[in-house]
Amino acid sequence: MKMASMLTFTGKVRDALHGTIAFTSVEKTVIDSPEFQRLRRVGQTAFVRYVFPSAMHSRFEHGIGTMHLAGLVFEKILRNQERMLGSIREALDHLGEKVSERALERSNRILATQVPLAEMTNTPYLLQCVRLAALVHDLGHPPFSHNSESFLPLWADFVAEVSELDLPEFLMEHFNKQPAKKPNGRLRHEAFTLLLAIRVFERHESQISSSMARDILCILDTEISPDVLSPLARLGLQPLLHEIVSGEVDADRMDYLMRDARQCGVVYGIFDMERIVDSTAFYCDDSGSCHLAMRRSGLPAFEDYLRARLSMYEQVYFHKTSTGCQAMLEYAHALLGEFTLPAAPEKYLELDDTSFLVFAQKVAPNSGEARFGMAILRDLLLHRRLWKRIYEENIPRQHADSTPTLCNVVSEKLRADGIPHKLIENKTSLTRFVPRGRRHDASNVLRVFVKDVHSLMRLEPIETHSSLVNRLDEENVIRRVFVARDREDGSAIHLREVQAEVAQLAGML
Repeated sequence: MKMASMLTFTGKVRDALHGTIAFTSVEKTVIDSPEFQRLRRVGQTAFVRYVFPSAMHSRFEHGIGTMHLAGLVFEKILRNQERMLGSIREALDHLGEKVSERALERSNRILATQVPLAEMTNTPYLLQCVRLAALVHDLGHPPFSHNSESFLPLWADFVAEVSELDLPEFLMEHFNKQPAKKPNGRLRHEAFTLLLAIRVFERHESQISSSMARDILCILDTEISPDVLSPLARLGLQPLLHEIVSGEVDADRMDYLMRDARQCGVVYGIFDMERIVDSTAFYCDDSGSCHLAMRRSGLPAFEDYLRARLSMYEQVYFHKTSTGCQAMLEYAHALLGEFTLPAAPEKYLELDDTSFLVFAQKVAPNSGEARFGMAILRDLLLHRRLWKRIYEENIPRQHADSTPTLCNVVSEKLRADGIPHKLIENKTSLTRFVPRGRRHDASNVLRVFVKDVHSLMRLEPIETHSSLVNRLDEENVIRRVFVARDREDGSAIHLREVQAEVAQLAGML
């Protein structure tokens, strides 16, 4: 997918998914930073490599690929928008006074994009902000990516630590609000992304000004308000640029689905990425905020993308083996005193997939439980000696609350027998969009452009046109119980006997 760019590129790399990816001088500065180089040592799919051995790729190449794809989406939006506005203006000139007030009103949300489009087209600043936001969007991932998010510190502890740092006022205000919103809540990796990104940007203020740094963080997190003079605020562009990087159909998801499928050697995650990008445009809502939209002709490719994502979660990300690894990690964490990863950025940067085991050994208490926990981690990280799934339920999500579950009964049986075990629940869904009829205040912002008989465009909700958005029966809850190979005293657990007893118990109930 090639197109000319407003930016001046100073170098390029060859990527397995996108081919040649060019980068600017400031992007190279960020890529060369220790914070970004750390991502070479954080696997993109964590324990999926235990099932698909070639899935050894990292967050490093995903960040570069997402940057590239976000830039393509941004520039394609500009071209599509220019073409669409020209078509609308031509149709209005042709119709003259014959155009109905209703038809004109329908086109107004698209015509309102002319002012933000002019600024997006005439300056490379916004394109550079979007690409940098996409580049650093995963900067704060802990070791083993999402699998170890339960190890992250509590918001209150994190805020207490970072309050000692010389952070920009807007970012500190954002962090200070979080403990009240999430009392006793554990933060997610996105908080470390903001912290590490501003650390990189402030070291290179000659290339990334303080106002640009704020705009980039505003694209990453819409809870951060842009400066009133920023084009993100003046022109209502913050939602649109965020949706390009991290929305429902975005550069992040499109890159990781295609990249993960390729590296795993499966076809589940393959979809027509170029067709989706070719279909993108934007509109302005009643408040003046800009949002992503797509032409109706791109919906089949969009629905293939949704199915690809669902298949990847069911067949790859939630595979029983990689889910069993998550069970071992969480069980070991409890035995090791539920320690947390350090909140201080210097200490956090020392942690990755290769150093995690040494860190855990240092913070582990001196107890029998902790020694058992470390044995589990060594089995997981060094020997691939994994726990066994002995029970599984797969229930349609819409019936999950009303369907009786045997997981608690199975867990009680194992607990009574002194068998270490862990219940893991995963939820699959086609999309986060709200189907028609699920609730009255549906707030899906993705819109579909539909052309009428006069070549005028109107906007309609995505759920009006996509049958998949309205499918509830393809959402599932997967519950699995995993059992250890050994007891805490080192004695072996006879897994086949345990599985037979659980099967008999399930049959009786």
